[in-house]
Amino acid sequence: MNSTSPRPGHHAPKRSSEARRDLDKSFVAFCIATALFSIAILVVLLAAIFVQGLPQLTWRFLTSPPSPNTQEAGIYPALFGTIWVCSACALFTLPIGVGTAILLEEFKPGSQWARMLHSFVQLNITNLAGVPSVVYGIIGLTAFVGMFGLASSTAEPLSEVGVRYYDQFLSEGDRVLLVRVAAVLRI
Repeated sequence: MNSTSPRPGHHAPKRSSEARRDLDKSFVAFCIATALFSIAILVVLLAAIFVQGLPQLTWRFLTSPPSPNTQEAGIYPALFGTIWVCSACALFTLPIGVGTAILLEEFKPGSQWARMLHSFVQLNITNLAGVPSVVYGIIGLTAFVGMFGLASSTAEPLSEVGVRYYDQFLSEGDRVLLVRVAAVLRI
């Protein structure tokens, strides 16, 4: 038997409660200091972005489309799209989420089919809580599109919505090259 291991029937000496309290206080102080340091870095970065970006924030910048000319470029389509997507998500997902939470917590199903559906919804909520949503989306895309063939294949889609040409400009030293890119939205 090793001389450092305790003998059967003997316990290792316990730390005093005062030593545990001191260790706890120092750990809490370390956590608070780390959080405050992280917040200070965030404040400095946001202040730098605000100070450097405020002169460039004009009404024309907010209401103009993207352009290769930096004096005419704006963020209107991206800003409008972001507001539209956030509004649609708030309009639809908030009531569905609250309704699902009420259903799962307040109503217990009586029939076997309803219990199976209830269990299926709870399983998916548990999976969503434990897996990042991007990974969960990739799994869903793989299952529904790849395995079940719901959207045909990428080589031969069920339908094509349209073709849109985007002009992209690449700079090569002091030359500017126009590159035309075709984007096809396939469903």
